[in-house]
Amino acid sequence: MSQVTLLATDRPMPLYTSPTGSVCVGKLTYYRSAVALLGLDMKPFQYELALEDTPQGARQLRDYLRKHGQPGSAVQLWNLWVGDANVRAFHLTGPLDALDGDTLQQLRERNQTCMTITL
Repeated sequence: MSQVTLLATDRPMPLYTSPTGSVCVGKLTYYRSAVALLGLDMKPFQYELALEDTPQGARQLRDYLRKHGQPGSAVQLWNLWVGDANVRAFHLTGPLDALDGDTLQQLRERNQTCMTITL
């Protein structure tokens, strides 16, 4: 099994690497077919997300989403284990302003987790 973190949105988002490298939004290529096999209900535009579970990582992700997201819309952060994992996802929701380092750590606490963040 392999782990991948995704950002899923309703509209295209730009690829990005923060100045400190705490956040990197990249093309979903290597894991695309494995993620599709899980059959989870995801927003259509999916990006591989490298993200530090720290206050700095959370701040940089919030800044990215504020700059490139549409106010009032929702995005999904997914922590997925692909392979033989149970595909039943645990769901969390909250506003963008509540996204902090502790919240990002919660994303990793279970094998299949989706956080829906309202911008």
